[in-house]
Amino acid sequence: MAIFEAVSEMLVQHRYESQSKMAFFLNQVEEGQLEEQLKDVAIVVDGFTRFSAEEEALISLLHRKRRRLSSGSMPVKSLSGKL
Repeated sequence: MAIFEAVSEMLVQHRYESQSKMAFFLNQVEEGQLEEQLKDVAIVVDGFTRFSAEEEALISLLHRKRRRLSSGSMPVKSLSGKL
């Protein structure tokens, strides 16, 4: 535990990021910090056949937050039923 804490402290001291940009974005969406910025946004995911766990979590979160999503040529309806 002491090693982990020391490494975490070094990362903070040297201003290294301890999480990916996508994880940071996911946290902000999850906490509702981007509601206003994302209210009129439609997200199109095209040309991908597989997603990392982090990408899948973000897409799932956006869907749960009722954001408009479209995947390739197959639209994904939001929970509100709108595209």
